[in-house]
Amino acid sequence: MQNSSSLYWSYLYFDRGLYLPTDDIHVFGFAQKRDGKNIGTVKVKLQNSDGRLIEEKEVKLSDIGTYETHFKLDNYLKDYVRVAVLIDNQEVNLRYLNIARFEKPVIHLNTTLDKGFIMMGGDTVTYAADATFYEGTPAAYAGISVNSSYGSLGKVENNQTCDIQGHKELTLSPSVTTSDWRPKYMGIRTQYTGLEKVYVDDYEGLLIFPRDIMVEGETKKISDEAVEVRVDVHQINLGGFQGETHQYDDYRGDEASEQPINIEIIETYYEKIHQGKRYDHIKKVSYDVYDSKKKHQNTVKTVIGTTDESGSFIFNFNKMIPERGYTIIITTQDSKGRNIQEKIILFQSP
Repeated sequence: MQNSSSLYWSYLYFDRGLYLPTDDIHVFGFAQKRDGKNIGTVKVKLQNSDGRLIEEKEVKLSDIGTYETHFKLDNYLKDYVRVAVLIDNQEVNLRYLNIARFEKPVIHLNTTLDKGFIMMGGDTVTYAADATFYEGTPAAYAGISVNSSYGSLGKVENNQTCDIQGHKELTLSPSVTTSDWRPKYMGIRTQYTGLEKVYVDDYEGLLIFPRDIMVEGETKKISDEAVEVRVDVHQINLGGFQGETHQYDDYRGDEASEQPINIEIIETYYEKIHQGKRYDHIKKVSYDVYDSKKKHQNTVKTVIGTTDESGSFIFNFNKMIPERGYTIIITTQDSKGRNIQEKIILFQSP
């Protein structure tokens, strides 16, 4: 079975880090399959410290993969609870939350972003935070810390001070380090830096499109030894984007003609290491024993080309060998010179 981290992007947040025995626990998260396909729902479980179930909820995801739910603690007297998130009965997140007896804080934080998605390298997002006392009056000059779950927020200091109205606005230029063109989710956590910092925080998040073109590759079998490889390159146009990252048609723009394409095909196979023979006394036969396998990887073909007027580049590869795997690595750059790498994995059955 594949590890959940290789199948899903998944993040989990809470409205604070410490709770009273009778508090509401507010859960915020993001989940998406790495292949871009829709998930629909996640299962969120609240468990006590020895793993026994307290409550379980099926939670529907938004169009961009975010979700929110809450649990009510009923005079819970142990030191911590577990919150687990499952997709298709596979655990993708697990967090432990501390439970303690203390007075509730007097500070409340609320944060907002003016956009739900941006194009990296040009777009900015306006972040706003408001710190108030629980009765509603502003928390003048409150100190806050702003951090991202992934990537960078741009040239802003993490530690900030609100104004006399308890308000702070920042212009963020979020970015992520990747060679993938597909959008990435960034969570933004704001935490009060006063004495109650463990208890007071808030979360927002947005999608970042790290490249301005999309590169899609596919293969079509010609024979047992040959495949047709097709590469399609399009501009990314966010004018029709509805928040569903797996719906590529919503942001697939004009064809990118005359786009330089570099392709490397890597062949992978395993050599059996013969260790000798073993005798089966029941069946009265001898058989070969292989203790391990040696991995071989070789570049078997490189191709350099340019997309045609329809944004496509097509070529044939006709040297496939049974029981060997092939990785087709497609490399190009977007309009800002940022690298893009797309992979196609093939396995040739015997």
